[in-house]
This record gives sequence, structure tokens and C-alpha cells, in this order.
Amino acid sequence: MLEKLQKFNKIFMRITWVFLIIGSVDHFSCELEATMFACENLPHEIAQYNLKLLWLMVAIIFLGEVMAWILKRRAQAE
Repeated sequence: MLEKLQKFNKIFMRITWVFLIIGSVDHFSCELEATMFACENLPHEIAQYNLKLLWLMVAIIFLGEVMAWILKRRAQAE
């Protein structure tokens, strides 16, 4: 169970980074000339709720890491 939880946390962290990158590109795309294409082509709704979603994902990762830590401690005690 511990290995499955750790795999889930790794996958979830990667998804979180993808959303963070999309939100960052959307935020800076209208200000920088090099990323102006993103301002014209990316829908701004993607990044509108990105911060709330990011904090939710960070909270889920934190809970997963705490659970993994508890399971490791429990396995060491046995």
C-alpha cells in the first residue's frame, strides 16, 4: 500500500507542475513579446481557477506524504 501511495504522489506532483506551468505561461504571455502566441491561443479560463486548483493539489500531496510517513513509521515499529 505504501508503494502505491508513493506512486500516486509522484504522478500527482507531476500533474501539479503541469498546471503551474500552464498558469505561469498564461499569466506572463500577454506581457512578454516572445510568448504573445499563448495570450492569443490559450483560453484564459484555464488559469482562472488555476491557483485554487494548485492549492488543492498541494494539500492532497501533503496528505499523501503524511500518510506515507505514518505508514513507514508503523512498518518500522513492527
